[in-house]
Amino acid sequence: MRKSVLIVLGLIFLASCREEVVESRSFYMGFTQDGKTFSGNSLDTEKSDIIHFHFDNPFAAIQDQHLAAMELTETWPEQKKLIADNTKIYLSVSPFNESWSGPDVQQVSRHLFKTTEIKQAYLNYCINLIDYFEPQYFNIASKANLVYLHHPEAWSDFLDFHGFIYTQLKARYPNLTVFSSMSAEPLIEQHQEVDRSLQRLAALQLLANSDLYGITLESKTINEMMRSNLKKPFEELFLIDRKLPGIELESDPNLPGFIQNFDESSLFVSCHVRKAVFLVSNLSYEKLPAYESREVWNTYFRLPHLDSHQ
Repeated sequence: MRKSVLIVLGLIFLASCREEVVESRSFYMGFTQDGKTFSGNSLDTEKSDIIHFHFDNPFAAIQDQHLAAMELTETWPEQKKLIADNTKIYLSVSPFNESWSGPDVQQVSRHLFKTTEIKQAYLNYCINLIDYFEPQYFNIASKANLVYLHHPEAWSDFLDFHGFIYTQLKARYPNLTVFSSMSAEPLIEQHQEVDRSLQRLAALQLLANSDLYGITLESKTINEMMRSNLKKPFEELFLIDRKLPGIELESDPNLPGFIQNFDESSLFVSCHVRKAVFLVSNLSYEKLPAYESREVWNTYFRLPHLDSHQ
């Protein structure tokens, strides 16, 4: 009985936001399989129509070709086995080191985005990934706006790097959706430690060479947005750009303040209204934070996908 009530409430809430009976969803739904710790959980396959593989900074291995052959590609065959028939594929890569200052390579320069060898090495790595996995969506740089947050002096070099990778990939794969994603935290009003207007300007500069508006949302950020605007908590973030959004959810149940961020279906409503391309969670289906969370996921996943992004 409880399950039925939750499903009905979710659909009523969604319908009320659009003033129509919602019979489909615009966005693909799925789970992230990290490049080193992928689980291959069967429920993740059953409850998704997109799969997300994330790959960390490759530069340390790129410097050593033998190491590159072993470390960069060793998980690829097992990962490819996880891709079910008719499943969309989303790949994301990061060119940043832990300080968000640039490629982690042994050279004198602190910021190496303008180095021709670095650009070409990263482009080759991206090409190898795309040719092997044949994705529909490719993220050049995850949470790229954090470069501007932590090292604004490197931003101009990074924009050139990003523009080069984007242009080369689009020339080679014109039908591939290519973009870089952004961390939501510096872009919202609740983040008081940064100049929000400058952060949004940097985001728009990045979006000039992006096919969609990629956003990474942490559970604590979802909390803040829900508290600040109960009716339309995600409107401020989504209105930064008119490109269709692609959403990644990052949740850590071991951190203080973690919430059951699927208990409210506001994010799913916003994704539907903005015709989001995908919504992926770094938590597996079994680790979604509560019974209610899984039911909200199921409510939306049961809706047939309106394939309007082809």
